[in-house]
Amino acid sequence: MAKKILIFIAVFLLVSLAPASAFASETTTYTYTPSVNSFLEWSKTQDAYLPSAVYLQGMGLNSPQDMCVRDGFVYIADTGNNQIKIVGLIEEDDAE
Repeated sequence: MAKKILIFIAVFLLVSLAPASAFASETTTYTYTPSVNSFLEWSKTQDAYLPSAVYLQGMGLNSPQDMCVRDGFVYIADTGNNQIKIVGLIEEDDAE
């Protein structure tokens, strides 16, 4: 009996520790939200966040961990390069 339990535990551990695959979808996804009129009615709404572009890709960031926006600048904590990158939100021509 003890041998069967040990085999079961070994198989369980092997299955639970196996790497899992993740797949990204490039299609629109939807969320179901309770209706305003009744909690029993559900409305299909489009997700609020759908990435359309990647900004600051050419800055050479390596493991950015945090960011802060203050006084028209974005401060990015680039931990891989041990730097704080500063990006201006307002260009010189726009400020005039």
